[in-house]
Amino acid sequence: MRFFVLFSVLSCIFVGCARGDDANSRNASEPRLWLGTNFSPRGWPSEIEPAAGTQYFQSHGPQGAYGNLIGYYGSWRDPGGESGQPTQLANMAQMAKQQFGAEAALGFGWWDERHGPNLTSTSEPDNNTWSNTRTRDEFRRMVVEYCQTHQPRFVYLGNETNFYYVSLRLPAEQSQWDDWVSHFVECYDAIKAVSPQTIVFTVFQLEKMRGLGARAGWKHAPHWHLISDFGTRLDAVGFTTYPHVEFGSPAEVPANYYTDIAEHWSGPVIFTEISWPADPANPPYAGSDAKQSDWIERFFDLTANVDVLYVNHAFLHDPPEGTLNVAFGAAGLRNNDGSVIRPADATWQRMVRAKR
Repeated sequence: MRFFVLFSVLSCIFVGCARGDDANSRNASEPRLWLGTNFSPRGWPSEIEPAAGTQYFQSHGPQGAYGNLIGYYGSWRDPGGESGQPTQLANMAQMAKQQFGAEAALGFGWWDERHGPNLTSTSEPDNNTWSNTRTRDEFRRMVVEYCQTHQPRFVYLGNETNFYYVSLRLPAEQSQWDDWVSHFVECYDAIKAVSPQTIVFTVFQLEKMRGLGARAGWKHAPHWHLISDFGTRLDAVGFTTYPHVEFGSPAEVPANYYTDIAEHWSGPVIFTEISWPADPANPPYAGSDAKQSDWIERFFDLTANVDVLYVNHAFLHDPPEGTLNVAFGAAGLRNNDGSVIRPADATWQRMVRAKR
């Protein structure tokens, strides 16, 4: 699932926050498992009141009811990032961390399902690929400055990047994927030079990578080999996972659904988005309040023997109707204005307490 957030509306929340973060090295006080939700206060993305933003951040602090981490994902060319500078979203995520104690996991996107890649530049306006020299330079400078300034715990480059891979006309356009991988490697090395403790990764869509997604109309061969393309330049592998695009209930998801990731990757795993829809009137997706709640428990059972670094529920509050693919209707723990609190809300909070 791809989503972009506009964060500047919350700037009035942050008072007296200095830039920078000196709490980068891992220590005994850190959780074994980071948990949280992706940025989704009541009324997001456009009707966020300061009180709702403050409440959301407080609920994701060190003892927050919904976890201790917030995921943020936006375009690398969101406001502030047009000329190779960190976006407003990136800087404000760190301000939220400093003021409220919520760890930040930043994702910088460059492709979406509706518009494709966003890689042209003024010097190469017709080159919308990672062979665009100026684009590579601006993207690298942006993520390096962000990491050098803030020393973030987590940063990921590209979201559900295998969507991009399967959109290419292969094998003729294989070089476009190879250009992306080579640029990721360049960024990885440059980030490590200025912020060696930052966990740098990219994110794949798990169901698509497995060759699943019949309910969504996906028809792709499995492509686990994309992980090995990055060689040693991954500190973890990230996945979004939405089994409802294939299965009718959480109970149908096989016992080895996540443990067999180890057949293709031997390091830590991150789940940047998980959810099951609560809307029962959205065929062909088999959603319900009960299934959404059951999925949270089933997910943690299925990943009990997986080396997981962090897990984010897709949303605390639903996005407004019509803003995302229909497969993600009612994917939040609450509806957009917070007037409907689903059973999954209590289930997620219970898991946060159990894993703390």
